Amino acid sequence: MATITERPEERTPPPVRPRGRRRPTAAGRAMLTGLICFGLWSLVDAQALKAAADAGPLGLRRTASLVVLTPLAAVNRVLGLNHLESAIDNWLGRNVSGPPGGTDVGLPPIVHVSPTPTPSVTVTPTLPPGEFTTLRRATRTDPLRVLVAGDSVGEDLGIGLERKLSGNPRVDVFSAARQSTGLARPDYFNWPAALKLDIGRFHPDVVVCMFGANDNQSFIVEGHVFRFGTREWSLAYQSRIATMMSIAQQSGAHVVWVGQPIMGSASRTNDMRRLNYFAKAQIKLHPDVLYVDSWHLFVDASGAYSAYLANSKGQQVLVRAQDGVHLTVAGDDRLAYFVVAQMRLVIGFPRT
Repeated sequence: MATITERPEERTPPPVRPRGRRRPTAAGRAMLTGLICFGLWSLVDAQALKAAADAGPLGLRRTASLVVLTPLAAVNRVLGLNHLESAIDNWLGRNVSGPPGGTDVGLPPIVHVSPTPTPSVTVTPTLPPGEFTTLRRATRTDPLRVLVAGDSVGEDLGIGLERKLSGNPRVDVFSAARQSTGLARPDYFNWPAALKLDIGRFHPDVVVCMFGANDNQSFIVEGHVFRFGTREWSLAYQSRIATMMSIAQQSGAHVVWVGQPIMGSASRTNDMRRLNYFAKAQIKLHPDVLYVDSWHLFVDASGAYSAYLANSKGQQVLVRAQDGVHLTVAGDDRLAYFVVAQMRLVIGFPRT
């Protein structure tokens, strides 16, 4: 009798699951969210972060920080994000720099005259107009050409001047100010060489200079480090100011040197006061250079820094960015209005 052998049961193999991306764990999602938030915050606050890096000491850490922050700051400025955080603070009624305050200083005089509380003020020039040569007569077909050279605060001034003078057909403004630059670091950006090129391209009648916001740092001269604040540093820096003034004057242009405003921090304020002093010292050695003091434009009734100041209508407006260094749109306009008023009084700058 044959033995029947049972065949083993054929089992269906388990389905093969298609391989796909692993879902991030809760910790991974949290980390990803944190990185995105950090990136957005870095972009919004890039101007302040970069300003802090600019003011840092020479070295690998500063260089690495600027490599990362410089493109972020450029995107921030193009998109107008540098005013976003300040706008939010303003909307919420917050002022990280102190309580809102200030008076309508209108157009305060350049030096040695107390600001008046009235909206309409007579602007007093530093020197009588007779001690300055006057500008040529401008026409619609041959307008005056104004070149703006400077750092990121000078860039703010250039924006304000372009807006202020956009309706004047007898004036043409070209802003060559560049952020992250200054006179302290020609190894990073050579301003004397750049100014010569800009003058050759634009042939300005007036060169408006505003430097110093990034210059409160040590620099290298022929392989030697000159520490900020030392006598060697001071002499070298004044020589660089003199070089810029001479280049502009030798081209036949009138030179207007705008001093740095008061800053949000005490240490930076002291640094800017020192740099303004050096500029004024060189003014005495360069006749026909007009110095415009912006200090009083951004102080309150007690002479202290204030991010909020009253405009000509008596309204409190935000004039400084959150970093305590740069200007808002209202600050740009405030500074530009004063610079133009000084040029009209002293060198015969044309009206609209």
